[in-house]
Amino acid sequence: MVVRLLACVYLGVQLPDDALDPEAAEAFAANIAREKKMRAWLVLSRRVSISFDMDGNRRGRIEATPEMPCEPFAVVGGLRFQFDLEAGVAVRPIDGPPK
Repeated sequence: MVVRLLACVYLGVQLPDDALDPEAAEAFAANIAREKKMRAWLVLSRRVSISFDMDGNRRGRIEATPEMPCEPFAVVGGLRFQFDLEAGVAVRPIDGPPK
């Protein structure tokens, strides 16, 4: 699960063992988004994620393509980046410029 702390800053959240099946995982993600009043994404696989608004409402299902990853990213200077807080404050390029 990924929670948006503020613009361009995201935090990965590990699902608890009792929220590993799809329905429980979705309920957990909606609850975290609602409690924290932050946007969130439940990443089900490398290709599929479900987004939630700040009220915990499901916004939609996202399927990744080669041009659009399903994890949140920022575009800086025409290049796509992810901010990696687990490695300190690091900026990690996703790939080349967006098409």
